[in-house]
Amino acid sequence: MIEDIAKISSKGQVTIPAVIRKKLNLKQGDRIFFIESEDGIVIKKSTALDEFLEFQKAFSENAKEAGITEAELLKEVKQIRAKHFKNGKARNS
Repeated sequence: MIEDIAKISSKGQVTIPAVIRKKLNLKQGDRIFFIESEDGIVIKKSTALDEFLEFQKAFSENAKEAGITEAELLKEVKQIRAKHFKNGKARNS
């Protein structure tokens, strides 16, 4: 297990220690995200898929709170796809 300490700047910025950057294969311009767990906060390199899955989870929770069923949601998604995509390519609205 890797352990290291970093200092927070007056602007709330933190330099990720080199050993952690290497372990996560982080390069300049990469995005990371923070996940709260029972043990604390986890830092993970963000990929487009990771961001989509987090968005999907939040969207699903919001839909459930709003009383939207999965069937209603799927119907709406199909309508949006039909409107904006043709032959797998996005169309301008």
